[in-house]
Amino acid sequence: MREMKDSGIEWISDIPKDWYIAKLNNVASKITDYVASGSFADLNKNVAYLDEPDYAMLVRTADLSGTKDKRVYINKDAYEFLSNSNLHGGKIILSNIGSVGNVYIYTPIYERSSLAPNAIMVDGCPNNRYVYYWFLNPIVNEELKRIGGNMVAK
Repeated sequence: MREMKDSGIEWISDIPKDWYIAKLNNVASKITDYVASGSFADLNKNVAYLDEPDYAMLVRTADLSGTKDKRVYINKDAYEFLSNSNLHGGKIILSNIGSVGNVYIYTPIYERSSLAPNAIMVDGCPNNRYVYYWFLNPIVNEELKRIGGNMVAK
């Protein structure tokens, strides 16, 4: 049997003695979202949603879950403006509005893509797939939902 130690975090409890606790922002090289590219005024001025295929796709969590049929596109200028949140395969996407707790590992669905509002992108972890499964762990996932639920204006 493995030797255990107290994690120091109530909802985690005991962990193997050779493990350590780290904050996600100390492990991931990038945690970002759509609004990290600028103020709402800047986003409104620089990003126009298009109904027809164009330079890039604006990926929403609904696109990843398959709940939307109609896709949203952006032109090259918008894609470059949103460079902070451009997507490539393997990035972790978390819903942060509405379906909080939904977690995806991005598989490209268009040649070039950028993250849409209401989601957070996590990247640059030593093992993104491990972090993805960690977010899916029922204890961690419930904590995401609790935190997300507390952020909704009442």
